Amino acid sequence: MARLGPLLAAAAVVAATTLAPRPARAQGAPPGATDKAAAEALFDEGKRLYLDKKFADACPRFEASERIDPGIGTLLYLADCYENVGRIASAWATFREAASTARANGQGDREAVARERAALLEPRLHRLSLQITSPVPGLRVRRNDVEVPADAFNVPLPVDPGATTITATAPGKKPWSTHLQIPAGPGTDSLVVPPLEDDPNARAPVDDRAPAAPPPEVPGHTQRVAGMVVGSVGVAVLAVGAALGALAASTNASAKAACPLVPCSNKGGVDQATQAGTLADGSTAAFIVGGAAIAAGVATFFTAPRGAPAPAAGHAWIAPFFGPAAAGLTAGSTF
Repeated sequence: MARLGPLLAAAAVVAATTLAPRPARAQGAPPGATDKAAAEALFDEGKRLYLDKKFADACPRFEASERIDPGIGTLLYLADCYENVGRIASAWATFREAASTARANGQGDREAVARERAALLEPRLHRLSLQITSPVPGLRVRRNDVEVPADAFNVPLPVDPGATTITATAPGKKPWSTHLQIPAGPGTDSLVVPPLEDDPNARAPVDDRAPAAPPPEVPGHTQRVAGMVVGSVGVAVLAVGAALGALAASTNASAKAACPLVPCSNKGGVDQATQAGTLADGSTAAFIVGGAAIAAGVATFFTAPRGAPAPAAGHAWIAPFFGPAAAGLTAGSTF
């Protein structure tokens, strides 16, 4: 198809935008009435500036209108505006987007105009290839304010002419950047992004997750546990005393059987009597120590400060017991 002259190309855009109403593309929730009014006002202002050939001022108006309420007519005007300010790559991409949108909406005339304009611009494109020789985890490369996706590394991409800044960053690495001037007109440039240097001052990733809250402190819990331990020791000592007492009684009975008369001439009986006395003394001492431990444990447990119990927590209990042959504490817990 023959190349259109600048005036004829602009006329084709204006004609294409009058072929059908300005439809919005389906992109999420539709704009409200206020948003539509804002988009129309921005479009009208951009069109006025466009017709006055104030393209540098018109392009931002079309961009804002397109963001609020996308439309094929806005895309066509915006693409032509980009071309007039020398942003050839942006114009080419916007015409292609307009063509795809027009095709999806069954607007063949607008699709034909957009595809023709994109085809006319393609030979004028300047391309830049960002060569990544040492990719690292988390590498991010930006061209001006636009992040270059990893899939586009090492691929010649259309770029607008003018001052361009390339930056590269990665965790634990020193950032790198460079400035270059993209010339107008067709061509292809290649830029090698060097391996990023390690940053000795980089901090290790910080786990910003909140630490687990410690279990709530129950007032007097430690003291009650101590009371239970002391009381339990007392119970064990009482058990030892009871065992010694039983053994002393048995040994004493054997001694009396061996020595029914006093004084006793049976050496074995005398020894058993002595042993029974020693066992009885040990039993008495154990009962004294065990009883004191039980008393201390009970006092420690029941004098501990009280407070609201922790939610869903179990509780321990301790209680004394007395019988004809023994005395002590019983303890336990519930959950």
